[in-house]
Amino acid sequence: MVTDANNSGLFTGLLAQPSTAGLSAPLACCCPGCMALAAAAQGGATPGSYATTPTDNSYHFVAQAQAPLQASGGDIATLIAGSKWASLDAASGKTVITYSFASPQTSTFSYTNSDFQASLSQFSGADQQLTRQVLARIEAVANVQFVEVPDNATEVGVLRYGYSQQPNAMNFAGYAFFPSSTAIGGDIWIGAAQASSQWDFYRADLVLHETLHALGLKHPFDSGAVLPTGQDIIPNTVMSYSPVAGGTSGFMSDYPVEPMALDIAALQYLYGASALNAGDTIYDLSSASYQDGFHAVWDAGGNNTFDASRIARGVTLNLNEGAHSDIGAKVSASALVNGANVDTTYTQTLTVAAGTVIQHAVGSGYDDVLIGNGASNWLYGGAGNDTLDGRDGNDFLVGGAGNNTLVGGAGVDTAIYAGGRAACSVQRAAGGSVTVSGAAGTDSLSGIERVWFSDGRLALDLDGNAGKVAKILGAVFGPASVHEQVYVGIGLNLLDGGMSYKDLIQLAIDFRLGADASNAQLVDLLHSNVAGWPPSAAERADYVAQLDNGTYSHESLTEMVAESELNQSHIDLVGLAATGIEYS
Repeated sequence: MVTDANNSGLFTGLLAQPSTAGLSAPLACCCPGCMALAAAAQGGATPGSYATTPTDNSYHFVAQAQAPLQASGGDIATLIAGSKWASLDAASGKTVITYSFASPQTSTFSYTNSDFQASLSQFSGADQQLTRQVLARIEAVANVQFVEVPDNATEVGVLRYGYSQQPNAMNFAGYAFFPSSTAIGGDIWIGAAQASSQWDFYRADLVLHETLHALGLKHPFDSGAVLPTGQDIIPNTVMSYSPVAGGTSGFMSDYPVEPMALDIAALQYLYGASALNAGDTIYDLSSASYQDGFHAVWDAGGNNTFDASRIARGVTLNLNEGAHSDIGAKVSASALVNGANVDTTYTQTLTVAAGTVIQHAVGSGYDDVLIGNGASNWLYGGAGNDTLDGRDGNDFLVGGAGNNTLVGGAGVDTAIYAGGRAACSVQRAAGGSVTVSGAAGTDSLSGIERVWFSDGRLALDLDGNAGKVAKILGAVFGPASVHEQVYVGIGLNLLDGGMSYKDLIQLAIDFRLGADASNAQLVDLLHSNVAGWPPSAAERADYVAQLDNGTYSHESLTEMVAESELNQSHIDLVGLAATGIEYS
């Protein structure tokens, strides 16, 4: 770590890879029994049984032995140091990691280099509680359990925390050691200078950064895989040194106090994912916990919602994995980049962690942008001029008052209005976009297949499932049937649910004529509905003969008639495309 250009003494980076003479190399594992020891550690009688001794902690150490990092994404590789703790408890399925707070009065050390412990001072009660909070935030995303144990001559935690002047003497704010079988492995030293109140704003991030080193994470710029400069920033990973891309020193108005998205992915690669929020969860984005600094959301399952309804400004909510959202919080940052001072303000402070699925979003009372993902989304804009982008899946888009832009994607997307159908004007432009106007404003709809009003529903996809239903109804039940909302609704429900066009045709024939209808009955029905009068004897004989010899089946003949220009003209398919078709 180096000081900033103004020599203010505000350390802006952290180092975990030891280089001083006499310290054990934290990445090495030359003990051939490490894997066996890890297996023996499974299912300890009590969490305390995982505590180690002041002389070694090999019982808990294992060299990384997992699938290649490439299978988990290149970004993860930039944070993996190469070792981890392996005190797996069979009952809970969690990796149990003990921790303790070193004290000059009770602690014992066996380091060959005494520079760290020689100036040891114990964490204050407040800093011990801060550390417990940091560990709880790691537990929230990774499948680990931290257990506090005494720090004395016979028992210490795998992770040990203490203040020391040595990191400051080395020009660092903190110094930690990767998991290893040596006694110093997992030890976390915070510079004595950082115990003062002027460092309160930074201490949680500092403890988090060093703790992640002690769990097996490296800097994203260290040897091996490295992050591109544009991604190597603190908002992506607390293991970065850079407040802004390419920054060599600087500061931020708020530092992360929880693992960021890349940190979560790396921790879960090493230790597995936690079961946090496995049920349905509503995230109140107006709460102080989200309005203060950077946050990455990990959610293990359920039906989940981002709720910005109580935020007093417009928001941008992007539900996609790895995407960033603007929820009204701001973080200022400044750093030297190639010798020049660069200032920036981060407004996208909320990130969806990889593997997290947020299905729904509720906007504010202002102008919002809500972007869906591959799930079936409910996007509710509320008041204001909103842009709702459903992307993929079968999405429900609720604009609210104001002039909204509703953009559907793949799937069957639905725009929902609180008012009645008669109070709204629906018009389709030449390019296919639809305008819905009413007292609350004018909305532009693109890629929206369904519109729901308080007293009825409208299908707009006359080039899709709605058109197929209309053509079948016209051919099998007659042109007037396209205005039978129940019939239209049944057909849409079946096609939207996965029934094929051909199967729906056959179902309609069976419903109209019965399962044992004759060829002559079908020909008479289709000709009367589409032409408006029964077929002549010659016409009937011709088509019956083609049904008899297998040229047509009941289904294929009906499909040909349904797709005919005459049928489409009789049901006024062009007019329906302009206004939509009502259904219930």
